[in-house]
Amino acid sequence: MIFLLVSASAWAAPAPDAAVTPPLESLAQCRALCDLAAQGVAKGDLNAVLEPLRPHYAIGQDEERILAMQFFSQRETIRAKGDALISVTYLGRQEAGEGLIRFNYLENYNKTSLVWQFTFYKPADRWLVRQLRWQENLDALFR
Repeated sequence: MIFLLVSASAWAAPAPDAAVTPPLESLAQCRALCDLAAQGVAKGDLNAVLEPLRPHYAIGQDEERILAMQFFSQRETIRAKGDALISVTYLGRQEAGEGLIRFNYLENYNKTSLVWQFTFYKPADRWLVRQLRWQENLDALFR
C-alpha cells in the first residue's frame, strides 16, 4: 500500500504575495482549490496538484522531493499493471469541529483506485491546507 502524509512546514517555492493570492475565507473557496488540484491529479501532473495549494500550504524542499518520488513511483507501478485512469471524482467532505475539514476525491482506474484527501485547518480567520495525502486504502472513507 502506498501511503503519503505531508504535514505543514516550509514550502519549496516561495509563496506568492498575500495581496496577489487572497486567503481562503470560506469552505467554498477551499473546495474550489481542491477541485483545481484534482484536475492536476487527473492529468498525472504533480506540479499541477501542488501549484494551487502552495500559497496556502508550506512544505520543505526535501519533503517535496520525497513527495515527487512517491508520486512518480506510484504512477509507474500503476502503468506497469496496464491500468488506465478513468476519472477523478469528488466524494464529499468530513468535518471535525468548526476548524478542521477534509475533502475526499477518488482517483478511479480500471483495476485500482486511490483516495486523495485535502485537509484544511482554520486557526483564526482563514483556512490553511494542513495535509495532503493519497493512499490505496479505501477504509479511510468508511470510518
